[in-house]
Amino acid sequence: MTHHLERPVVADGRLAFTEACRYPDGTGVLCMATADLDDAGKIARQVAVTAWDE
Repeated sequence: MTHHLERPVVADGRLAFTEACRYPDGTGVLCMATADLDDAGKIARQVAVTAWDE
């Protein structure tokens, strides 16, 4: 399986990105996520939406 992180944005204690994945059988998955970062810069909360190929 391959993963590609695309369009990362970090600002004001938040992170947003898209992740494109491809399984060996060719199936693709796209994930769009936003996250709140804690004071140490670690993800404290994340919300994501995924879309799968047919």
